[in-house]
Amino acid sequence: MSTSINDLPPEMIVRILQECDILTISRLTAVCKFMRLIIDAHHKALPRRELKSVTVHSDSLTIVRENEGMIGPEEKVKPHGFTSLEQSGNVLAFADVGTFRLDMLTLTDEKSTTWSSFFRTFHTKASSLHFNITVVTTSALLDIVESLCPKSLTIEFEMTEGPLRVPRLCQHHAVQKISALTLLNSNILDECLDTIRIPTVHLQGNTEITGFGLQNVLSDWLAGKRTIKLYEIAARGFVSPSHLFHNIPAEHVEDSDSWLIRRGDDVLMAPSVKRKLDEVLEDHQSIKVRGIDEVEQSAVTTSFCKDWFHAAKSILILGDGNLSFSLAVAECEPNIPITATVLDSESDFEARYPSCANPEKLKKHDNVDLLFKIDATDLPQEWKGRFHYIVMNFPHPGGKTNLRKSRELASAIFRGVGKIMTKETEFYLALAKGQAGVEPNENGSVWSKLLPNHSKDSWQALYLAADEGLLLTDLCTFPSGAFAGYSSSGYKSTSKGFNNSRGAVRMLFKKSPIFTSLSDIVSLKRDREDFHLLRSYFYHDVSFLFSEDIEEGENIVFDLLRELAGSAVIEIREIEELRSMCPDPYLPNRIYRLTWQIVEVAVGKRLCNDLQEQLRGEIQKSIRCRNLPLILT
Repeated sequence: MSTSINDLPPEMIVRILQECDILTISRLTAVCKFMRLIIDAHHKALPRRELKSVTVHSDSLTIVRENEGMIGPEEKVKPHGFTSLEQSGNVLAFADVGTFRLDMLTLTDEKSTTWSSFFRTFHTKASSLHFNITVVTTSALLDIVESLCPKSLTIEFEMTEGPLRVPRLCQHHAVQKISALTLLNSNILDECLDTIRIPTVHLQGNTEITGFGLQNVLSDWLAGKRTIKLYEIAARGFVSPSHLFHNIPAEHVEDSDSWLIRRGDDVLMAPSVKRKLDEVLEDHQSIKVRGIDEVEQSAVTTSFCKDWFHAAKSILILGDGNLSFSLAVAECEPNIPITATVLDSESDFEARYPSCANPEKLKKHDNVDLLFKIDATDLPQEWKGRFHYIVMNFPHPGGKTNLRKSRELASAIFRGVGKIMTKETEFYLALAKGQAGVEPNENGSVWSKLLPNHSKDSWQALYLAADEGLLLTDLCTFPSGAFAGYSSSGYKSTSKGFNNSRGAVRMLFKKSPIFTSLSDIVSLKRDREDFHLLRSYFYHDVSFLFSEDIEEGENIVFDLLRELAGSAVIEIREIEELRSMCPDPYLPNRIYRLTWQIVEVAVGKRLCNDLQEQLRGEIQKSIRCRNLPLILT
C-alpha cells in the first residue's frame, strides 16, 4: 500500500526540512504548497530548536546552541559572498533564538523580504534583535522585526545620518509590541520621544534630546499617557535638576541623590541630581540624565562664568524673570559688582513666584544689588557708563508669540541699552533658536564668498541693533543649562519657562562710531572683499538711460558707482530681465542692483536709505559736471 506525504507525522516533515537549505525548501514549498498548510496547522506542537545566539555578519553566520551536546557549542559557517543565511538557514527553522544579531552588513529590501518570509514560514522567533552598524532602510528593518517578533530591539546607528527614520520606526505596530528599545547614536530629537511608548528605553550615545524632551516624558507619565519601567537617556547639553523638574511635583529624597514623582499609588524614582559626563564630542556634550551633584554642577557653572566674565569690571543683568541666572552668576563671581534686575515690582514678583527663594539668596551676597521694576527699554540716564557688561537673556513681549511685537520689543531694548553704553560697554543678548536671524558659522569665520543667510522670518536682531547704533561683534551658542539652577521664565507672562535649551545664541553688541555722510563712509577701509556674516546688508536699485553707446555707457556706470560708493557697495549687478527702451526719450534703459554692506560701523535700514539718496545726489552732480552720456532716472 502506498503512503502519501499526508500520512507522515508533522515531526518527520520538520526533520526533513531542517536538513535542507533554504533554496531546497523554497523549491519544495513551491511544488507542495500544502506543506505550509501542514506546518501552519501543527507548528505549535512541533519540536523547536533552542539557539543561544545567531550572528549574521557580512561574510559569516555564527550560531551558538543552548545544548552544547549538539554539534558543539558554536557553529560558524563562512560561505562566499552574501548568502550565509540562504546556505545555512535551515538551522533556523522552528528555532527560538536568544539574541539575533545583524552585524556590519548591508541588508537590502529584497534580501529583507526573502529572510522575513522564511522566518514567518518556519516560525523562527528571537527574544532579542540587535542591528549593529547595519546599512538598512526603515522598511527592511521593520520586515525583520515583524517576522522575528522580538521582545527587545537594539539598533546601533552609524555616526552619519542614514535612511532610518525614528518616528516611523517607533510608530510601527511590531515595534510598539516590544518591551525594551535601545537606540545608539540615533541623533533622536525631542519630538521623536512622543512616538516611543515602550516601558524600557535606552537612548545612548549621540542624541539631540534636551531637558525639555525629558520634561515632556515625565509630564506624560504624570498624566498617565506613558508607562515607564526604566528610562536611560543621554541628553544633549547640560540639564540641571531645576530645569528637569520645572513644574514637576518632584520630592527630593533626604540624604540621597534621588527624586520621587508620585502618580496615585505609582512612584517614579529619578536619580537625576547626580548626572555624569558620558562623553565629549566635537559638537556637543552627551550627558546621561541621572542628574549631577551640587559639586559637579557648581564646577560646570564656574567654568562658564570664568570664561565669560573673567574681564568684567561690573555686570548689569536685565529682565532676569525669576532671578535664577543672577543667582548662578553671583555664586561663582563673588568679587564682581552685580546689579540684578527684574521688570516686576517686588509684590508682583512674589505673586508670580510665591515659593521662589532667589531674592533672599541674592540679598546675602555683598556684591549684589537687587532692583525691582526696571524696564530695559527705559533705563535711567544716570546709568550711562556705569556698567562694563550688560546681560539680557531671552526677552519676550508677553502673551502669544508675535513677530511684530517681538521686533518692537527688541528695537526698544537696543535703544534703551544703547543710551547707557559707552565704547567700553559690552552688551550680551541671548535669543532662542531662530529668533536672532543669524547663526554661528561652522568654520568659525565671519567672512563668506556668498551672501549671508539672514532669516527674514526672525527678530532680525542685528538689523534692529544697527538702527540704534549697535554693532554685532561676536556670536556663539548659549548653553543655558550650564548655569546651576538657571531656568528662563515668563512664558505667556507666567512663571513657566521657554524651550530655549537647544540652538540658543549669545550675541555681543558694542557701541558703534557714528558716521552719517557718504563721504565718511566711503573713507572707511574694508579688509576683505567678501561678505561679512555679522553685518546687515541692503539692496537698492539705480536706473540709467544711455544717450550714446550702451557698452561704453555701462563701463562708465560701473566706474562711477565704485568711485562714489567705495567699499560700502560690495556688489553691483544688472537686473537683465528689466532691460527696456524708455519711450520718452527713446533711449536704452538699464537697472542695476547695489548690495550695500558696511563693516566698520553700524548701518541700519534708515541710514542706508539716506546713504542711497546721498549717492544719487553725487551721481547727478558727476553727470552734470563731467557731461557724462547718462541720465539717472
